[in-house]
Amino acid sequence: GLTVDGRVFGDPLGPLSNSWQSGIAWTGTEDILQVELFREVYSGDDWENEGTPFQWVRVKNNPDEIRLRIITNWTRNHEMSELQTSVRFGYEHVTRFDFTDVNRSNYMAQVQFTWVPN
Repeated sequence: GLTVDGRVFGDPLGPLSNSWQSGIAWTGTEDILQVELFREVYSGDDWENEGTPFQWVRVKNNPDEIRLRIITNWTRNHEMSELQTSVRFGYEHVTRFDFTDVNRSNYMAQVQFTWVPN
């Protein structure tokens, strides 16, 4: 989006972009399981300014970049030790990465240990 003094005006994903996020979580006595889904579409169109700062005109309709992502998280609370363990995995598929003909897959894994005093 358009920025002035470090502040974003309009959609932070850019013009004509859209996104959605959905998730579900289950909480048990010691465990928490979460699944999140994301979809983001970034417009690769070319824009020009027509005289005033807020009048933009699309001059070229280019292909969009599409990102689909899933993230799972499992957290276990260890009551006796005040320790919390989390394991997180993610996968992302990018269609037309960087607005080119190249598709790409990204992977993420994270293990976290947290001390949670009572």
